[in-house]
Amino acid sequence: MKIKDINKIYDTLNDLYDFMSTNTDSDTSGVREEMTAKVIEAESILKNERSRLYLRNAKAKIKRERKTISGVGLMSKAESLHETLANCHPSIARGKVWCRTCGREKKVDSVESIRTGWAKCCGYTMTIDHPDTW
Repeated sequence: MKIKDINKIYDTLNDLYDFMSTNTDSDTSGVREEMTAKVIEAESILKNERSRLYLRNAKAKIKRERKTISGVGLMSKAESLHETLANCHPSIARGKVWCRTCGREKKVDSVESIRTGWAKCCGYTMTIDHPDTW
């Protein structure tokens, strides 16, 4: 049952209760008292159910937010790892790669290259090794 359904039933019960309290036939006073007691009991049950649903929805929202927060935490750790790796060796940190086939030189962002992959040229991945070392 959804909260909007509970609210609708709750409003209907309130209308019934108002109707019963304004209708003062003395012949049906016993029935009216019994119905009043049932309406009050139903209202109490609906209040408890509505509270339970609000609590369940709040718990689900907190759980979703925790996943989002932990995901952000993982991303920041990954970002930190990429930056650390990009600066761990001078040949990576200089931000240049070369094609071993045609000798082309290209300036790259080392962090982004570690994250997404190194540049390609002539169908091959470009190297971080300077041409003098080939």
